Amino acid sequence: MSFISVFDVMGPNMIGPSSSHTAGAARIAYLAQKMINGPLAKVEFILYGSFARTYHGHGTDRALLGGIMGFSTDDMRIRNSFEIATENGLKYSFTPNEEETDIHPNTVDIIMTNTAGQEMTIRGESLGGGKVHITQINHVEVDFTGEYSAIIVVQKDVPGVVAWITSCLSDRRVNIAFMRLFRERTHCLHDCRIRRKTSGRNCRHHPPERTCSGCYGRTDVIVFKEVFYMDFKNANELLTLCEEQNISISEVMRNREIITGECPAKEANQKMARVLEIMKEAARSPIEKPIRSMGGLIGGEAQKLAQHSASGQGLCGELLEKAITYAMATLETNASMGLIVASPTAGSAGIVPGLLLAFQEVYHFSDKEIQQVLFNAGAVGYLAMRNATVAGAVGGCQAEVGVASAMAASAAVELMGGTPKQCLDAASTVLMNMLGLVCDPVGGLVEYPCQNRNAAGVANALIAAEMSLAGISQLIPFDEMLEAMYKVGKRLPVELRETALSGCATTPSACEACHIHA
Repeated sequence: MSFISVFDVMGPNMIGPSSSHTAGAARIAYLAQKMINGPLAKVEFILYGSFARTYHGHGTDRALLGGIMGFSTDDMRIRNSFEIATENGLKYSFTPNEEETDIHPNTVDIIMTNTAGQEMTIRGESLGGGKVHITQINHVEVDFTGEYSAIIVVQKDVPGVVAWITSCLSDRRVNIAFMRLFRERTHCLHDCRIRRKTSGRNCRHHPPERTCSGCYGRTDVIVFKEVFYMDFKNANELLTLCEEQNISISEVMRNREIITGECPAKEANQKMARVLEIMKEAARSPIEKPIRSMGGLIGGEAQKLAQHSASGQGLCGELLEKAITYAMATLETNASMGLIVASPTAGSAGIVPGLLLAFQEVYHFSDKEIQQVLFNAGAVGYLAMRNATVAGAVGGCQAEVGVASAMAASAAVELMGGTPKQCLDAASTVLMNMLGLVCDPVGGLVEYPCQNRNAAGVANALIAAEMSLAGISQLIPFDEMLEAMYKVGKRLPVELRETALSGCATTPSACEACHIHA
């Protein structure tokens, strides 16, 4: 497994509305365009699973097009990628494929053609939280994430080719930390045309419209650095590190980023300061200036909550009132394609900042103190990414809002002086309380009921933190609760995993609203 940075969890910094469908899509396309000589003349996107069903509402089309033009996940130009592509003379198309189901639910094939007529096909999967996986290059099965500096070499599979490649790199003083070889499973030079002629079926390595000329085994070399020091694979190992070194969860995670991630302490602090800066802006700006979402389903809710609280008629008390206001405000920013921090996903991006910013204002914590416990939240999210999922298309809303709430609860406990075990007890409580929560976005948009569930997630996190700080421990440890959540998520029908085919999405009122705002 590749290294998961804390900034993969508290991030990416991105244009909304969805970390898997927007940021992940942009990253896949960004990697794809790096593999072909530009400029591009034409690009075709084939969308599968959840991508196919919700790509327009999630901004997946804008993100893919932005990524193929070299835009990063936080580039504001993603909003206008259609117009920019047209201005640049780039032809593009999006084709949903809902027939092929034995595939990751967030999959895209990108068929690129440059101005010289060269064609290349890339298949990528969006794994949630902005993380991606490239699985095919020109129909050859590969396996890499693009998170490390990499060299990809396509060569005829003949004796001595690997030695020659390593020699070339050595001559240029390039240290090979990791190398992988990928080959075509079938050398179809001799049987490709025969298979077509006798059976009427195409070679599985080549789409119907493409001829097979000069097929040969390919060797792809992926070169990157991979180190694992000061790491932990589960919550039990995390607690052991805390006990052995007598430090908090946030300190373990920060040290892991510095040592294992080879990120200097100053850089790690600066990155987390930027995370907090974006969180503050995303949570506060809609309170002053309400923002209508792209789909028109939400906008102005945070301002109403703030006004209600200011009137003195609030029911929840200052801390929770502020927390749910900031959580809902962040989702307004996200749904209007504003800049947010996926924590761990865009659809759950309001929970961690909502609760921690409320704590900061009520209890007067400094920015540095909040930045520190964001590392704690990152540790919980990392465990979910490593051992389960944070993607609604894979595990339902329990994987998005549930994990975000667990992250917030753990961070709040540490902020208030709780022990590492109390932090993880609170995280376990949250997952228990939100077990089975489905992902049913109305109209396929990250707006409704997502915004409401961010508010509920904040409340759940606060309840769990209160219980844990009171000394209430959990029978089921976090590792086991995480596994249970993952198993439940895998058993949810596809209709309840971010496809907008059931639940809230198919109620009469929701269907009517979607028609109005279409």
